[in-house]
Amino acid sequence: MIYEVLQAISDELNDHLKYRFNETEDIIVLSNLMDLSGSKALQTDNQVHMMLVRMEEDKTINRSGGYHGSTAEGNARLFNAYVLFAANFSGKQYPQGLNYISRILEYFVAHPTLLPSDLPDLPITIDSLVVELNSLEERENSNLWGAIGSKLMPYLYYKLNYIPIYKESGFAKSAPSVSGLNPNAGGL
Repeated sequence: MIYEVLQAISDELNDHLKYRFNETEDIIVLSNLMDLSGSKALQTDNQVHMMLVRMEEDKTINRSGGYHGSTAEGNARLFNAYVLFAANFSGKQYPQGLNYISRILEYFVAHPTLLPSDLPDLPITIDSLVVELNSLEERENSNLWGAIGSKLMPYLYYKLNYIPIYKESGFAKSAPSVSGLNPNAGGL
């Protein structure tokens, strides 16, 4: 569900930016900035990286009776996703990165609530997503970029409110039992 939501937003923003700037290539890439070894995750510059920073359960809504969406009433818990849009542009391309960040900001100002009519690829279980710009204090900002492992670059940090995660009936409540093993037979 999280991937589908982020991909739907990325696709819509890419369509919007490609039209606005007469581009043919995707501008927004759903990717972290740095890989686990501390190197750039993608060896290309001049893109806006969209990455999930963290998730949190919306305890206020969930404690007050839960989410009652149109698809599976009472069967979902709501979560909030924190998403970073970072403009990875330098040198003479830096102003273009600022332009893209500005247009992303404008898009979300015009669409503070994302509806299925705005995002055709949004999962059908989502009635709406509330998008909220988050400002970080100086220390939080430093901690975020330190955790990412990157130098500071122009960015927007959004909270996507009310992502319903439904209980999957296919998940077992406990691990399946394993039969046919003899604990006295030795092993590894």
